[in-house]
Amino acid sequence: MSDVIEIIEQVREHYLQGYRQSYESFSQAHDKSAPEVLLQLQNRDKLPLAYQLYRIDMASGDSDSPKFSEFNHDSHLSFSPTQFTANSIEAELHPIAWNAVEFETNEFNFDSEVLSDWALKWLDQEEQADSDEFGIGCYIHSITFPELENGKVHFSIDFGTATIGSFYELISVLVELGVTEMKLHSHTLLEDQ
Repeated sequence: MSDVIEIIEQVREHYLQGYRQSYESFSQAHDKSAPEVLLQLQNRDKLPLAYQLYRIDMASGDSDSPKFSEFNHDSHLSFSPTQFTANSIEAELHPIAWNAVEFETNEFNFDSEVLSDWALKWLDQEEQADSDEFGIGCYIHSITFPELENGKVHFSIDFGTATIGSFYELISVLVELGVTEMKLHSHTLLEDQ
């Protein structure tokens, strides 16, 4: 498991280095810029709150002429798929992008509030997390509502600037929900292989 933790930490750090550089360039080019602006998406209003919230990577301007920008790294860490056990979950880790981690698990009750409570904590509506010199905090940026397809539950998380602790906590949440099998990947990286 220590190898997997090291891989995930490297993936996170790789993403954050690029994100910080991108935001620094963005803030120099645009007045009134801010990172990680929290939005509530109206087209998701029938879902629980956690799945309605979305942190845009960076924004600028005023309410009359806002400009939004998303950051996607132009490079990703490459590694061979790795099997590991996390608590009681048999897992498989494929190459991932920290801002687009897709989960595929055995069936669980995704109407349970345990997963959405985890997401609300890390979306941090009150913005209580400490921020760095750029104003970047420690937030996930979004989570999709889980869907059941062919006996597997699928959902995606943009871990944004969240610490590695968010990932550890999520594993505990999934164990509590009865997840015993899990595959992690990023669809866009699978297409590149």
